[in-house]
Formats: sequence, structure tokens, C-alpha cells
Amino acid sequence: METKLTVKELKNRTDENEMDLSLLGITKVPVKEIAAVTKANSLDLSCNRIVLLPVGFCGMLQHLIKLDLSKNQLENLPDDMGKLQQLQHLDLYQNKLKKIPISFSQLKNLRWLDLKENNFDSSYLNIVGDCLDDKQCRTCAVNVVKAMKSAASDQERKRQQELKVKREEEAAKKKEEEIVALEKKRAKKLEKERRKIQWEEEQKLKELAAPVEEVDNTRNVSVESEVFETIEETKSSKSCFGSCIMALFIAVTAVTLGVYYYCKNHSSDQNCIVLNQTTEKIYDVLKIWLKSTLEMLKFFVDSLRDKVQHVTN
Repeated sequence: METKLTVKELKNRTDENEMDLSLLGITKVPVKEIAAVTKANSLDLSCNRIVLLPVGFCGMLQHLIKLDLSKNQLENLPDDMGKLQQLQHLDLYQNKLKKIPISFSQLKNLRWLDLKENNFDSSYLNIVGDCLDDKQCRTCAVNVVKAMKSAASDQERKRQQELKVKREEEAAKKKEEEIVALEKKRAKKLEKERRKIQWEEEQKLKELAAPVEEVDNTRNVSVESEVFETIEETKSSKSCFGSCIMALFIAVTAVTLGVYYYCKNHSSDQNCIVLNQTTEKIYDVLKIWLKSTLEMLKFFVDSLRDKVQHVTN
């Protein structure tokens, strides 16, 4: 089991400004305890079993000038390596690194860098070089910082382009939303105007319909009055005509009955013979008269019906 290093032990391993934590089998870097020894600006963590640097390593150890992480098992470096801006010497020899963080572009004071025996592909190997001596390691530091600055510039340019595209898309979307909102507002206004015009037209139709209805009512009253008067006249005429016919019929019947009973007892009377002949003629005349009367009555009724229909229409 790995022994946890205390601040006191770290101070004991610090000579002036150099802290030596090599060959201790460390897997987890005690970054808080190291940061507590503020005078140590040179840190040697070589020949351990470190796979990953803890969160806060670069932020808490920004005062480091020299850092030796050679002969560990590091597969990745923190993205915030650029925070170690005081760093001048960095040894990453014999690890398992596959890429270099772009934040190396911020290591403006880096003068020496060893990246031999890592898992870089050919694109990185052309930048890193061989690092076989001090001069090549210095060249490596310059080349890596320069390459990462270029990559950072490209990355920033790409980010700005993406940001520009995003802003343009947002502006287009906002404009489209404004157009849609404007169209809705315009449609709502047109609908309101249409309903207003419709309401005004309905009011005008109501105003025009009121006098016509009043005239129709007056005309209906007049027609009803005329029909009533015509019916009353018809009733009166029919009553008078009927009364005359009835009176005439009674008179003729009375005379006929009187003559009949008289002549029945005086059949030899010359006057009865003449009366019988006269009565027969009277009957013939009466038949003709009744027929004419009925025809006149029919004509009167038809005329009256036409008059009533004319008044009604």
C-alpha cells in the first residue's frame, strides 16, 4: 500500500528549492502537500508509477520552474498545462503520451523539453525531433511551443468561424421569428378590419331593412283592411240578394198555393182554367229567371274572388 507523504516529509526531501520525490513508487501525486512547500520551485517525480496528474496540479503549482516527470506511465497531460507559465525545464522522457495539449502555446518561458520515447504519431515526431542532447531538447521546446501556438491559432480561428456561423444562424432564426411574428400581427390586424367592415355592413343592412319592414307592416295592415271591407261588402251583398230571392220565392209560392187550392174546388171555373195556363207559363218564366239568377250569382262570386286576390297581392 502506498504511503501518504506529509508536508513535513516533503520538506525533509527538499534541498533549498529542489524537491526530490523520485523512485518512491508514487501513483497519486500529493499536490496539496507539495504546494504547501512554497519554496520548492523544482520538482522531481521521475521513476514512479504516475498514470495521471491530479486535477489542480497545474493551478496549484504555477510557481514551478523545473518539472521532471520522466519514466512514468503518463498517457495524457492536463489541458491546463499552459498555467505553468514560469516553467523553463520540462522532462517527459519515456512515458506513454500520444498528444501534446494545445495549452503548451502559453508556456512562454519554456526553454528545455524532452519528449523522447512516447507514443506520438509521425505528425508529432516531426515537431518533437530526436532530443538526443541539450541542444536538441532546447530546439524541441521552441518547436513545440511554436507548433502549439499555430494549432491554437487555427483552433481559435475555427472557433471564431463556428461562432460566426452560429451567430449568423441565430440572427437568421431571430429574423425569421420576427417575420413570422410580423405576419401574425398583420394577419390579426386584417382579420380585425374584416370583422369591423362586416359589422358595419350588417348595421347598414339593418338600417335599410327597418323602413322596408315598417312599409311592409303598413301595407299588410292596409291589405288586411281592404280584404276585411271587401268581405264585409260581400256578406252584405249576399245577405241583401238572398233576402230578395227568398221574399220573391215565398210570394210566388203563396200565390201558387192559393190558386191551387181554389181551382181544386172550382175546376170548371173559367178563371181557374186561365190561371192554370198562366201558372204554367209563370213556372217556365221562373225557371228561366232562376237559371239566369244563378248564373249572375256565379259571375258575382267569381268577380268578388278576383277582387280579393288582387287586394291581397
